[in-house]
Amino acid sequence: MEVPKHRRWISHEVMNQLESLLTSPEYQTKCETSTANQASSKGGGGSIPNVEHKRRMAENLERELSILDLFKKTHYDEKTGQFANHCAAAIHQDFLRQKESINSEGSIIQSNQDEYNLWSVVLGDMNKKGQMNGFGSKNEHIGSSALAPSANSTVDLELQTEITQMREDYATLKQQNEMIMSALQAHGIHLPNLFNPAANNEASFATNAKEDTKNDS
Repeated sequence: MEVPKHRRWISHEVMNQLESLLTSPEYQTKCETSTANQASSKGGGGSIPNVEHKRRMAENLERELSILDLFKKTHYDEKTGQFANHCAAAIHQDFLRQKESINSEGSIIQSNQDEYNLWSVVLGDMNKKGQMNGFGSKNEHIGSSALAPSANSTVDLELQTEITQMREDYATLKQQNEMIMSALQAHGIHLPNLFNPAANNEASFATNAKEDTKNDS
């Protein structure tokens, strides 16, 4: 984590505490864990990556598996007849609904590439490496023999990747801002919160109330 440069309006004491916070082993561990989770290709299959689940299932069934087969394997309990949680059930229903909508328009999901594109629309959560949440990279599913995507689908995936990256960057900046604001407030330094304007109004109201009480006394 890069430590911000010293600013004149921040005292050396506060700046030293910020540097200590951002370079602490605990904070570094959280950053590394977050980065590892975002790049993980493991879904609901525990410690076994989805690509390994897919390989084993293909060997047992002696046929090529779809991503839907893999999703049900890692998120559906055949004994209880239920999905692992409401989120998994909702994703499954959304995929089937999207697939039915495409079929009703006269198109057919024929290749792994087509199915992968549809899953990317349903999940809408690709990291900067182009990996879908819980499914790993595209090459793990479509291979080198897959049909090339259309120009429109490629643009859509690129846009989705950029949007997801922007969201991740925003979340990181927001977290860093909250930590810095908290450290500054502990030393009596109050600055506008750019990520939460409502908090500025509440803080201003509280300050005015204190001033009114002080004046009345």
